[in-house]
Amino acid sequence: MGTGREIETRGHIVGFKEEIGKTADLSPEAFLTWFDDASGPEESFVRGAWDFSVHVAQPLAPYLRAPEEKTILEIGHGAGRILASAARHFREAVGIDVHHRNDIVRRELATRGITNVRLLETDGAFLCPMEPSTSPIRSSCFSTSNELRSSSRICANCIG
Repeated sequence: MGTGREIETRGHIVGFKEEIGKTADLSPEAFLTWFDDASGPEESFVRGAWDFSVHVAQPLAPYLRAPEEKTILEIGHGAGRILASAARHFREAVGIDVHHRNDIVRRELATRGITNVRLLETDGAFLCPMEPSTSPIRSSCFSTSNELRSSSRICANCIG
């Protein structure tokens, strides 16, 4: 798994961004499997579907009706393995992350038939790179980033 072993000397955001970039330079497959140490992209996305169902969908279900009408935001979408599963249940899935390799994520999602996803890059200094007044996100978000996992994995009406 991408552990960010070297990040302490460079800072969390810069460190992860550099490690993810180096991994993506090796190959798209290395990038797609870095986030969960899977043996290949298929295994990674199967794990992502499991993680979404157990850690996101089940806890969120009592608080959210008609997900097919909603947009969901994943903070720290990585290679898109969890976002892919979320997109199958929501009108739109938006992922934000500090890395600049959304081209790999977009291509992988398209090969899986997932087109209702918007991927955004943020510098990590603030949560969302969209202006609040233009943000269409008015439903739910979840975080797979290590920093936010400790405080709250799922929140309703978090942006808006």
